[in-house]
Amino acid sequence: MRTPIMKNVVQRSWSLFILLAVIVIPVAIPAASTSVIPHALPSTETTTAALDLLAALDEGDLESLSKNSPSKLRRSIQRATPKKSLKPGQTTSIEFTAEDGRDTKVTMYAPSSRQKSYGLIVMLHGYGGNGRSVVSRSYQNFANKNGYIVVSPDAKRPAETGQWNEDLPRNILGSPTQHWWVYRSDAFINSILNELTWKYPIDRNRVVLSGMSMGGWGTWNLGSRFADRFSALAPLAGGLCMRDYESDDLDKRYRVLLENLRWLPSYFVHGSDDEIVPARFSQMIEDELLTLEYDHVYEELNGVGHNLDLRGTGRILPKIHTWMQKKRRVLDPPHITHNALNTDHGRQHWVRIDKFEKDANPARIEAKVEKGNKIVIESTNVEELTLFVSDKLLKEKNKIIVEWNGKEVHSDKVKESLEAVIESWKGRRDPFLLHTRMITLKSAE
Repeated sequence: MRTPIMKNVVQRSWSLFILLAVIVIPVAIPAASTSVIPHALPSTETTTAALDLLAALDEGDLESLSKNSPSKLRRSIQRATPKKSLKPGQTTSIEFTAEDGRDTKVTMYAPSSRQKSYGLIVMLHGYGGNGRSVVSRSYQNFANKNGYIVVSPDAKRPAETGQWNEDLPRNILGSPTQHWWVYRSDAFINSILNELTWKYPIDRNRVVLSGMSMGGWGTWNLGSRFADRFSALAPLAGGLCMRDYESDDLDKRYRVLLENLRWLPSYFVHGSDDEIVPARFSQMIEDELLTLEYDHVYEELNGVGHNLDLRGTGRILPKIHTWMQKKRRVLDPPHITHNALNTDHGRQHWVRIDKFEKDANPARIEAKVEKGNKIVIESTNVEELTLFVSDKLLKEKNKIIVEWNGKEVHSDKVKESLEAVIESWKGRRDPFLLHTRMITLKSAE
Protein backbone atom coordinates (compact mmCIF):
# COMPACT_ATOMS: atom_id res chain seq x y z
CA MET A 1 0.00 0.00 0.00
CA ARG A 2 1.36 3.40 -0.97
CA THR A 3 1.93 6.03 1.69
CA PRO A 4 3.09 9.66 1.26
CA ILE A 5 6.57 10.48 2.54
CA MET A 6 7.23 13.94 3.98
CA LYS A 7 10.33 15.94 3.10
CA ASN A 8 12.00 15.48 6.48
CA VAL A 9 11.78 11.74 5.94
CA VAL A 10 13.21 12.21 2.47
CA GLN A 11 16.24 13.99 3.90
CA ARG A 12 16.69 11.25 6.51
CA SER A 13 16.37 8.65 3.76
CA TRP A 14 19.20 10.30 1.81
CA SER A 15 21.52 10.01 4.78
CA LEU A 16 20.53 6.41 5.37
CA PHE A 17 21.06 5.61 1.70
CA ILE A 18 24.55 6.98 1.92
CA LEU A 19 25.29 4.86 4.96
CA LEU A 20 23.73 1.60 3.84
CA ALA A 21 22.82 1.29 0.18
CA VAL A 22 24.16 -2.20 -0.25
CA ILE A 23 22.91 -5.72 0.13
CA VAL A 24 25.38 -8.53 0.72
CA ILE A 25 24.04 -12.03 0.26
CA PRO A 26 25.65 -14.64 2.49
CA VAL A 27 26.08 -17.50 0.07
CA ALA A 28 28.83 -19.95 -0.70
CA ILE A 29 30.51 -19.20 -4.01
CA PRO A 30 33.06 -21.52 -5.57
CA ALA A 31 36.66 -20.35 -5.56
CA ALA A 32 37.36 -18.09 -8.50
CA SER A 33 39.98 -18.54 -11.15
CA THR A 34 41.43 -15.55 -12.97
CA SER A 35 41.60 -14.77 -16.67
CA VAL A 36 42.01 -11.56 -18.63
CA ILE A 37 39.77 -10.14 -21.34
CA PRO A 38 41.97 -8.24 -23.79
CA HIS A 39 40.79 -4.72 -24.49
CA ALA A 40 39.25 -3.99 -27.91
CA LEU A 41 39.94 -7.16 -29.93
CA PRO A 42 37.58 -10.03 -29.00
CA SER A 43 39.21 -13.33 -28.10
CA THR A 44 37.11 -15.76 -30.12
CA GLU A 45 37.68 -18.92 -32.05
CA THR A 46 36.27 -17.42 -35.23
CA THR A 47 38.42 -17.31 -38.36
CA THR A 48 41.35 -14.95 -38.66
CA ALA A 49 39.57 -13.21 -41.53
CA ALA A 50 36.53 -12.53 -39.34
CA LEU A 51 38.72 -11.18 -36.55
CA ASP A 52 40.43 -8.89 -39.04
CA LEU A 53 37.03 -7.57 -40.14
CA LEU A 54 36.01 -6.88 -36.53
CA ALA A 55 39.24 -5.02 -35.89
CA ALA A 56 38.84 -3.00 -39.10
CA LEU A 57 35.29 -2.06 -38.12
CA ASP A 58 36.44 -1.01 -34.65
CA GLU A 59 39.06 1.25 -36.24
CA GLY A 60 36.83 2.48 -39.07
CA ASP A 61 39.49 1.28 -41.53
CA LEU A 62 37.86 1.90 -44.92
CA GLU A 63 40.89 0.67 -46.87
CA SER A 64 40.78 -2.79 -45.27
CA LEU A 65 37.00 -3.00 -45.44
CA SER A 66 36.82 -1.93 -49.09
CA LYS A 67 37.74 -5.46 -50.18
CA ASN A 68 34.11 -6.37 -49.36
CA SER A 69 30.81 -4.93 -50.51
CA PRO A 70 28.66 -3.54 -47.66
CA SER A 71 26.23 -6.47 -47.93
CA LYS A 72 28.99 -9.06 -47.95
CA LEU A 73 30.65 -7.37 -45.00
CA ARG A 74 27.44 -7.46 -42.98
CA ARG A 75 26.85 -11.13 -43.83
CA SER A 76 30.40 -11.99 -42.79
CA ILE A 77 29.98 -10.25 -39.44
CA GLN A 78 26.61 -11.89 -38.82
CA ARG A 79 28.09 -15.32 -39.49
CA ALA A 80 31.14 -14.81 -37.27
CA THR A 81 29.93 -16.87 -34.33
CA PRO A 82 32.15 -16.93 -31.22
CA LYS A 83 32.99 -20.44 -30.08
CA LYS A 84 35.06 -19.84 -26.96
CA SER A 85 34.16 -22.59 -24.50
CA LEU A 86 33.00 -22.05 -20.93
CA LYS A 87 33.78 -24.32 -18.02
CA PRO A 88 30.35 -25.45 -16.81
CA GLY A 89 29.32 -24.52 -13.28
CA GLN A 90 32.41 -22.40 -12.64
CA THR A 91 32.68 -18.93 -11.11
CA THR A 92 35.48 -16.93 -12.70
CA SER A 93 37.09 -13.65 -11.71
CA ILE A 94 38.00 -11.57 -14.76
CA GLU A 95 40.29 -8.56 -14.85
CA PHE A 96 38.63 -6.14 -17.25
CA THR A 97 39.48 -2.80 -18.86
CA ALA A 98 36.54 -0.72 -20.03
CA GLU A 99 36.62 1.44 -23.13
CA ASP A 100 36.89 4.51 -20.87
CA GLY A 101 40.25 3.20 -19.59
CA ARG A 102 39.16 2.23 -16.07
CA ASP A 103 40.03 -1.21 -14.72
CA THR A 104 37.70 -3.43 -12.73
CA LYS A 105 37.03 -7.02 -11.77
CA VAL A 106 34.08 -8.95 -13.20
CA THR A 107 32.63 -12.03 -11.51
CA MET A 108 31.16 -14.46 -14.03
CA TYR A 109 29.23 -17.69 -13.50
CA ALA A 110 28.74 -20.21 -16.31
CA PRO A 111 25.75 -22.60 -16.22
CA SER A 112 26.35 -26.22 -15.30
CA SER A 113 25.67 -27.55 -18.81
CA ARG A 114 27.07 -26.43 -22.16
CA GLN A 115 24.72 -24.54 -24.47
CA LYS A 116 24.75 -23.73 -28.17
CA SER A 117 24.04 -20.15 -27.10
CA TYR A 118 23.65 -18.55 -23.69
CA GLY A 119 21.43 -15.85 -22.29
CA LEU A 120 23.18 -13.20 -20.19
CA ILE A 121 22.22 -11.55 -16.89
CA VAL A 122 24.24 -8.47 -15.94
CA MET A 123 23.92 -7.84 -12.19
CA LEU A 124 24.83 -4.46 -10.66
CA HIS A 125 25.70 -4.43 -6.96
CA GLY A 126 24.80 -1.82 -4.33
CA TYR A 127 26.88 0.93 -2.73
CA GLY A 128 29.78 -0.52 -0.74
CA GLY A 129 29.40 -3.98 -2.29
CA ASN A 130 31.09 -5.83 -5.12
CA GLY A 131 30.20 -8.09 -8.01
CA ARG A 132 31.06 -11.29 -6.19
CA SER A 133 28.51 -10.56 -3.47
CA VAL A 134 25.53 -10.59 -5.86
CA VAL A 135 26.33 -13.68 -7.95
CA SER A 136 24.21 -15.62 -5.49
CA ARG A 137 23.28 -19.28 -5.41
CA SER A 138 19.73 -18.45 -6.55
CA TYR A 139 21.06 -16.75 -9.69
CA GLN A 140 23.35 -19.69 -10.27
CA ASN A 141 20.38 -22.06 -10.03
CA PHE A 142 18.46 -19.95 -12.54
CA ALA A 143 21.50 -19.91 -14.83
CA ASN A 144 21.79 -23.70 -14.64
CA LYS A 145 18.12 -24.25 -15.39
CA ASN A 146 17.75 -21.73 -18.22
CA GLY A 147 21.20 -21.54 -19.81
CA TYR A 148 22.23 -18.04 -18.72
CA ILE A 149 25.66 -16.65 -17.96
CA VAL A 150 25.65 -14.34 -14.93
CA VAL A 151 28.16 -11.48 -14.82
CA SER A 152 28.63 -8.78 -12.20
CA PRO A 153 31.35 -6.11 -12.38
CA ASP A 154 32.75 -4.15 -9.46
CA ALA A 155 31.69 -0.50 -9.60
CA LYS A 156 34.48 2.08 -9.48
CA ARG A 157 34.72 5.78 -8.80
CA PRO A 158 34.09 7.80 -11.98
CA ALA A 159 37.05 9.63 -13.46
CA GLU A 160 37.04 13.32 -12.58
CA THR A 161 36.79 14.37 -16.23
CA GLY A 162 33.77 13.55 -18.37
CA GLN A 163 32.38 10.57 -16.43
CA TRP A 164 30.54 12.07 -13.48
CA ASN A 165 26.73 11.58 -13.66
CA GLU A 166 25.06 14.98 -13.42
CA ASP A 167 22.94 13.97 -10.40
CA LEU A 168 25.72 12.26 -8.42
CA PRO A 169 27.20 14.16 -5.42
CA ARG A 170 30.98 14.42 -5.25
CA ASN A 171 31.01 13.65 -1.54
CA ILE A 172 28.95 11.34 0.63
CA LEU A 173 28.75 12.24 4.34
CA GLY A 174 31.88 14.34 4.04
CA SER A 175 33.93 11.68 2.26
CA PRO A 176 34.62 11.34 -1.48
CA THR A 177 32.06 9.17 -3.24
CA GLN A 178 33.43 5.63 -3.12
CA HIS A 179 32.06 4.33 -6.39
CA TRP A 180 29.01 4.51 -8.67
CA TRP A 181 27.76 3.21 -11.99
CA VAL A 182 28.71 5.52 -14.86
CA TYR A 183 25.89 6.03 -17.36
CA ARG A 184 28.10 6.37 -20.44
CA SER A 185 28.49 4.22 -23.55
CA ASP A 186 32.21 3.62 -22.88
CA ALA A 187 31.80 2.59 -19.23
CA PHE A 188 31.72 -0.92 -17.75
CA ILE A 189 28.32 -2.27 -18.82
CA ASN A 190 28.40 -1.48 -22.53
CA SER A 191 32.09 -2.41 -22.66
CA ILE A 192 31.34 -5.79 -21.08
CA LEU A 193 28.57 -6.44 -23.60
CA ASN A 194 30.82 -5.40 -26.47
CA GLU A 195 33.52 -7.84 -25.35
CA LEU A 196 31.68 -10.86 -23.96
CA THR A 197 29.21 -11.15 -26.85
CA TRP A 198 32.18 -11.63 -29.19
CA LYS A 199 34.09 -13.87 -26.82
CA TYR A 200 31.34 -16.39 -26.01
CA PRO A 201 28.25 -17.60 -27.93
CA ILE A 202 25.81 -15.26 -26.16
CA ASP A 203 22.33 -14.68 -27.54
CA ARG A 204 22.23 -10.88 -27.80
CA ASN A 205 18.45 -11.00 -27.74
CA ARG A 206 18.42 -12.53 -24.22
CA VAL A 207 20.39 -9.96 -22.23
CA VAL A 208 18.83 -8.89 -18.92
CA LEU A 209 20.08 -5.96 -16.83
CA SER A 210 19.34 -6.07 -13.11
CA GLY A 211 20.63 -4.52 -9.91
CA MET A 212 19.96 -3.84 -6.24
CA SER A 213 19.93 -0.38 -4.61
CA MET A 214 22.75 1.56 -6.31
CA GLY A 215 22.51 -1.20 -8.91
CA GLY A 216 18.80 -0.45 -9.26
CA TRP A 217 19.64 3.17 -10.10
CA GLY A 218 22.17 1.90 -12.61
CA THR A 219 19.63 -0.46 -14.16
CA TRP A 220 17.04 2.26 -14.75
CA ASN A 221 19.59 4.73 -16.09
CA LEU A 222 21.59 2.41 -18.33
CA GLY A 223 18.48 0.61 -19.55
CA SER A 224 16.69 3.82 -20.49
CA ARG A 225 19.76 5.30 -22.20
CA PHE A 226 20.68 2.14 -24.16
CA ALA A 227 17.28 0.49 -24.55
CA ASP A 228 18.22 -1.40 -27.72
CA ARG A 229 20.86 -3.49 -25.90
CA PHE A 230 18.63 -5.43 -23.49
CA SER A 231 15.67 -7.80 -23.49
CA ALA A 232 14.44 -6.85 -19.99
CA LEU A 233 15.20 -4.79 -16.89
CA ALA A 234 14.86 -5.90 -13.26
CA PRO A 235 15.70 -2.97 -10.92
CA LEU A 236 15.39 -3.71 -7.19
CA ALA A 237 15.00 -0.95 -4.57
CA GLY A 238 16.36 1.68 -6.94
CA GLY A 239 15.39 5.02 -8.43
CA LEU A 240 15.87 7.18 -11.49
CA CYS A 241 17.52 10.41 -10.32
CA MET A 242 19.38 11.26 -7.11
CA ARG A 243 17.80 14.72 -7.17
CA ASP A 244 14.45 13.06 -6.41
CA TYR A 245 15.47 12.91 -2.74
CA GLU A 246 14.77 16.65 -2.62
CA SER A 247 11.56 16.61 -4.66
CA ASP A 248 8.05 15.21 -4.54
CA ASP A 249 8.12 14.32 -8.23
CA LEU A 250 10.45 12.79 -10.80
CA ASP A 251 13.25 15.06 -11.97
CA LYS A 252 12.13 16.72 -15.21
CA ARG A 253 15.36 16.03 -17.10
CA TYR A 254 15.48 12.36 -16.12
CA ARG A 255 11.74 11.67 -16.35
CA VAL A 256 11.81 11.77 -20.14
CA LEU A 257 14.27 8.86 -20.21
CA LEU A 258 11.43 6.52 -19.23
CA GLU A 259 9.79 7.22 -22.60
CA ASN A 260 12.71 5.32 -24.17
CA LEU A 261 11.41 2.04 -22.68
CA ARG A 262 8.67 1.57 -25.28
CA TRP A 263 10.14 -1.79 -26.34
CA LEU A 264 11.99 -2.71 -23.14
CA PRO A 265 9.88 -4.36 -20.39
CA SER A 266 10.71 -4.03 -16.69
CA TYR A 267 9.96 -5.94 -13.48
CA PHE A 268 10.83 -3.84 -10.43
CA VAL A 269 10.44 -4.44 -6.71
CA HIS A 270 10.52 -2.22 -3.64
CA GLY A 271 9.90 -2.66 0.07
CA SER A 272 7.11 -0.42 1.39
CA ASP A 273 9.13 0.43 4.52
CA ASP A 274 12.40 1.22 2.75
CA GLU A 275 13.94 4.22 4.52
CA ILE A 276 17.13 4.24 2.45
CA VAL A 277 15.64 4.40 -1.03
CA PRO A 278 11.97 5.26 -0.37
CA ALA A 279 9.35 3.21 -2.19
CA ARG A 280 7.93 6.41 -3.65
CA PHE A 281 10.82 6.37 -6.14
CA SER A 282 9.46 3.17 -7.71
CA GLN A 283 5.88 4.38 -7.27
CA MET A 284 6.61 7.51 -9.33
CA ILE A 285 8.28 5.42 -12.02
CA GLU A 286 5.30 3.07 -12.16
CA ASP A 287 2.89 6.01 -12.46
CA GLU A 288 4.87 7.22 -15.46
CA LEU A 289 4.97 3.77 -17.09
CA LEU A 290 1.22 3.38 -16.54
CA THR A 291 0.63 6.72 -18.26
CA LEU A 292 2.84 5.62 -21.16
CA GLU A 293 1.11 2.20 -21.23
CA TYR A 294 4.48 0.43 -21.32
CA ASP A 295 5.03 -3.23 -20.44
CA HIS A 296 6.05 -3.53 -16.78
CA VAL A 297 5.41 -5.30 -13.48
CA TYR A 298 5.76 -3.45 -10.17
CA GLU A 299 5.68 -5.34 -6.90
CA GLU A 300 5.73 -3.54 -3.56
CA LEU A 301 6.40 -5.74 -0.53
CA ASN A 302 4.41 -4.64 2.52
CA GLY A 303 6.39 -4.33 5.74
CA VAL A 304 9.74 -4.88 3.99
CA GLY A 305 12.67 -2.46 4.24
CA HIS A 306 15.67 -1.93 2.00
CA ASN A 307 17.33 -5.33 2.32
CA LEU A 308 15.21 -7.46 0.03
CA ASP A 309 15.28 -11.24 0.32
CA LEU A 310 17.13 -12.33 -2.81
CA ARG A 311 17.38 -16.00 -1.94
CA GLY A 312 15.92 -18.51 -4.34
CA THR A 313 13.44 -19.55 -1.65
CA GLY A 314 12.23 -15.97 -1.16
CA ARG A 315 9.23 -14.19 -2.64
CA ILE A 316 11.05 -12.14 -5.24
CA LEU A 317 13.55 -13.93 -7.46
CA PRO A 318 11.49 -16.96 -8.53
CA LYS A 319 8.81 -14.69 -10.00
CA ILE A 320 11.32 -12.38 -11.66
CA HIS A 321 13.21 -15.32 -13.13
CA THR A 322 10.01 -16.87 -14.52
CA TRP A 323 9.12 -13.52 -16.07
CA MET A 324 12.55 -12.74 -17.56
CA GLN A 325 13.18 -16.10 -19.21
CA LYS A 326 10.33 -15.41 -21.66
CA LYS A 327 11.61 -12.00 -22.71
CA ARG A 328 13.44 -11.39 -25.97
CA ARG A 329 14.85 -8.16 -27.33
CA VAL A 330 12.60 -6.44 -29.85
CA LEU A 331 14.45 -5.87 -33.12
CA ASP A 332 13.54 -3.37 -35.86
CA PRO A 333 10.60 -1.69 -34.06
CA PRO A 334 8.45 0.43 -36.41
CA HIS A 335 7.96 3.20 -33.83
CA ILE A 336 10.79 4.69 -31.77
CA THR A 337 10.68 7.28 -29.00
CA HIS A 338 14.08 8.41 -27.81
CA ASN A 339 15.13 11.15 -25.43
CA ALA A 340 18.79 11.99 -24.91
CA LEU A 341 20.52 14.21 -22.36
CA ASN A 342 23.63 14.20 -24.59
CA THR A 343 24.78 12.59 -27.83
CA ASP A 344 26.65 9.84 -25.96
CA HIS A 345 23.33 7.98 -25.79
CA GLY A 346 21.78 9.49 -28.89
CA ARG A 347 21.01 6.19 -30.61
CA GLN A 348 18.17 3.72 -30.29
CA HIS A 349 17.78 0.93 -32.87
CA TRP A 350 17.71 2.62 -36.31
CA VAL A 351 17.59 6.26 -35.16
CA ARG A 352 20.53 8.35 -33.92
CA ILE A 353 20.61 11.94 -32.69
CA ASP A 354 23.95 13.38 -33.83
CA LYS A 355 23.75 17.02 -32.76
CA PHE A 356 21.59 19.07 -30.43
CA GLU A 357 20.36 22.57 -31.24
CA LYS A 358 21.06 23.56 -27.63
CA ASP A 359 23.41 21.30 -25.69
CA ALA A 360 21.99 22.26 -22.29
CA ASN A 361 18.53 20.86 -23.06
CA PRO A 362 17.44 17.24 -23.66
CA ALA A 363 16.71 16.22 -27.25
CA ARG A 364 13.70 14.15 -28.25
CA ILE A 365 12.83 12.24 -31.39
CA GLU A 366 9.74 10.28 -32.37
CA ALA A 367 10.16 8.22 -35.54
CA LYS A 368 7.59 6.01 -37.24
CA VAL A 369 7.68 3.85 -40.35
CA GLU A 370 4.51 4.34 -42.38
CA LYS A 371 3.03 2.94 -45.58
CA GLY A 372 4.59 4.02 -48.84
CA ASN A 373 8.19 3.40 -47.74
CA LYS A 374 7.99 6.48 -45.55
CA ILE A 375 9.55 7.57 -42.25
CA VAL A 376 7.81 10.32 -40.28
CA ILE A 377 9.83 12.16 -37.64
CA GLU A 378 8.85 14.65 -34.95
CA SER A 379 11.69 16.09 -32.91
CA THR A 380 12.65 18.69 -30.33
CA ASN A 381 16.14 20.19 -30.01
CA VAL A 382 17.59 17.98 -32.76
CA GLU A 383 19.83 19.67 -35.32
CA GLU A 384 21.36 16.61 -37.01
CA LEU A 385 20.33 12.95 -37.10
CA THR A 386 21.05 9.64 -38.82
CA LEU A 387 18.52 7.04 -39.94
CA PHE A 388 19.84 3.52 -40.50
CA VAL A 389 17.70 1.87 -43.16
CA SER A 390 16.27 -1.42 -41.90
CA ASP A 391 15.47 -3.99 -44.57
CA LYS A 392 12.91 -5.48 -42.14
CA LEU A 393 10.87 -2.25 -42.13
CA LEU A 394 11.48 -0.69 -45.54
CA LYS A 395 12.00 -1.71 -49.14
CA GLU A 396 15.57 -0.57 -48.92
CA LYS A 397 16.28 -0.63 -52.67
CA ASN A 398 13.29 1.60 -53.47
CA LYS A 399 12.82 5.32 -52.99
CA ILE A 400 12.53 6.24 -49.31
CA ILE A 401 10.57 9.29 -48.19
CA VAL A 402 11.42 11.08 -44.94
CA GLU A 403 9.19 13.72 -43.39
CA TRP A 404 10.72 15.70 -40.52
CA ASN A 405 8.61 18.06 -38.41
CA GLY A 406 6.03 18.32 -41.19
CA LYS A 407 8.50 18.89 -44.05
CA GLU A 408 9.63 16.39 -46.67
CA VAL A 409 13.42 16.34 -46.33
CA HIS A 410 14.31 13.22 -48.34
CA SER A 411 12.77 11.43 -51.32
CA ASP A 412 15.27 9.25 -53.11
CA LYS A 413 16.91 5.85 -53.21
CA VAL A 414 19.64 5.20 -50.65
CA LYS A 415 22.85 3.52 -51.78
CA GLU A 416 24.75 0.97 -49.77
CA SER A 417 27.96 2.24 -48.23
CA LEU A 418 30.77 1.03 -46.02
CA GLU A 419 30.31 4.25 -44.05
CA ALA A 420 26.82 3.06 -43.06
CA VAL A 421 28.22 -0.26 -41.84
CA ILE A 422 30.91 1.50 -39.80
CA GLU A 423 28.53 4.06 -38.30
CA SER A 424 25.95 1.45 -37.30
CA TRP A 425 28.74 -0.65 -35.74
CA LYS A 426 29.92 2.20 -33.51
CA GLY A 427 28.94 1.94 -29.87
CA ARG A 428 27.12 -1.38 -30.34
CA ARG A 429 29.35 -4.00 -32.02
CA ASP A 430 26.08 -5.82 -32.64
CA PRO A 431 25.38 -7.71 -35.90
CA PHE A 432 21.62 -7.32 -35.31
CA LEU A 433 22.02 -3.52 -35.33
CA LEU A 434 24.32 -3.47 -38.37
CA HIS A 435 23.05 -1.70 -41.50
CA THR A 436 24.35 -1.09 -45.02
CA ARG A 437 22.35 2.07 -45.79
CA MET A 438 21.88 5.30 -43.87
CA ILE A 439 20.35 8.74 -44.31
CA THR A 440 21.99 11.74 -42.63
CA LEU A 441 19.87 14.85 -42.16
CA LYS A 442 20.27 18.40 -40.90
CA SER A 443 17.42 20.49 -39.62
CA ALA A 444 16.36 23.32 -41.93
CA GLU A 445 14.83 25.26 -39.03
